[in-house]
Amino acid sequence: MKEKLFLFILAVLMVVMAPIACSTGGGGDDDTDDDTVLDDDVIDDDVDDDVDDDVDDDVDDDVDDDVDDDVDDDVDDDVDDDVDDDVDDDVDDDTIDDDTVDDDTVDDDTIDDDTADDDTVAMFDIDFESYAIGPLGAPWTILFQAGTSTGNIVNLADGGSGKGLQVNGGTTASDYWGGQYTFADTSADMAVSYDVRCAAGAAMGFRFYQNYSGTPWSEFTVYRDPTSGTIKASNPGGTWVDCGALPSATWANVRFEVAFTGTYDVLVNGTPVGACTGLALDWGDGTPFGSFLVSDWSDDGMGGICDYDNFIGWLL
Repeated sequence: MKEKLFLFILAVLMVVMAPIACSTGGGGDDDTDDDTVLDDDVIDDDVDDDVDDDVDDDVDDDVDDDVDDDVDDDVDDDVDDDVDDDVDDDVDDDTIDDDTVDDDTVDDDTIDDDTADDDTVAMFDIDFESYAIGPLGAPWTILFQAGTSTGNIVNLADGGSGKGLQVNGGTTASDYWGGQYTFADTSADMAVSYDVRCAAGAAMGFRFYQNYSGTPWSEFTVYRDPTSGTIKASNPGGTWVDCGALPSATWANVRFEVAFTGTYDVLVNGTPVGACTGLALDWGDGTPFGSFLVSDWSDDGMGGICDYDNFIGWLL
């Protein structure tokens, strides 16, 4: 009887102690954790945890881990994966930076290490959209005008977009027009570009000025030969250099890159043309650059219709 009673008590004790052994032994929180909410492993395998582990697998955390997998964080990590950050990281993946001073020689703002901004800033950007339809006015200055030649703001057609400047020149020596745009004086290398479309037989005219004590003095002149459609660029001494064709009835981008040390290049659609690289300025004497001119020249045979748009100037 005592023996049966002893065996019964032993069985009861085994049933009572079994859960306690399981809760304190190796059957609970192991190296491979299937907890879907919260765990405390040294290496966390929980899909959505609130613990900052040595290796963090949290898709959306507010903790700056050794390796940060937060898609949109406000923390400047050793490796920054923030798509749009305001922090200048050792490796910056910000596609538009917010720096203010240039400390790179060449920067494409895709991968940089700036402490400041070296983005290109336009000296002027003229798309004519805010201009009234009709004769060109302020902030431009009409330097000369006679005969039938005119310069007007129009709604562009034939592949143009929005408003633009149309120069319609007469073809005799008594017909001429010139509109000047003045920008802030600069003693640095700079570029000027614009879009242009000339009808067959039309002569594009452009002149770049230094500002000599408030008076514009020509540094170089470029025109389109109305017969051949070829761009001609000035060289000191009254010679002209052939810069290649500017096709009729087709929009093209013309750009001038001007070195303050005394030379300029002509580019069409982003490509240097003909022999028109390293051409000498008329003066190149250290006087600041200050304005440019769009024109119909007074020579016999010049004239015709050229449409212009998007005059942009920037420092190089």
